[in-house]
Amino acid sequence: MRDDYPEVPIIALTATANRTTVDDIKTRLGLRNCVTLTMSFNRTNLNYIIQVKKQSTVIDDMAKFIRDNHRDKTGVVYCRSRDKCERVAEQLRVKGLKAKHYHAGLDPEDKKRIQMEWQSDECRIIVATVRLFAFSLMSFLLLIV
Repeated sequence: MRDDYPEVPIIALTATANRTTVDDIKTRLGLRNCVTLTMSFNRTNLNYIIQVKKQSTVIDDMAKFIRDNHRDKTGVVYCRSRDKCERVAEQLRVKGLKAKHYHAGLDPEDKKRIQMEWQSDECRIIVATVRLFAFSLMSFLLLIV
């Protein structure tokens, strides 16, 4: 791409790359004299809550926690698999919450639609696989800023 468009600015973003990977990305993209900004993974604007999970009541507990502590707010629930994303989103909808699943198996148009619904508060909860949502949302937000 750099050879075809030598004067066009390029931005490369990653949430989890180590130094070796960052250097590889710079080399492959032909980035020279670039600014590299990094920060700790510890985000002071996020709150982390760890609770014991009871398999038999996990969806009920999650729905209650959301209603009691985050009513009318948006959020992301992370799951490890596509199937789990779909099941959890469906179970949260049954509990009366506006939830949608989001994973790599979705059609690009569906991903875009779900992101728009989440950003416009039509959908309050995204149930996503860990890596895909963070990357896709970051890319999407940068395109609209």
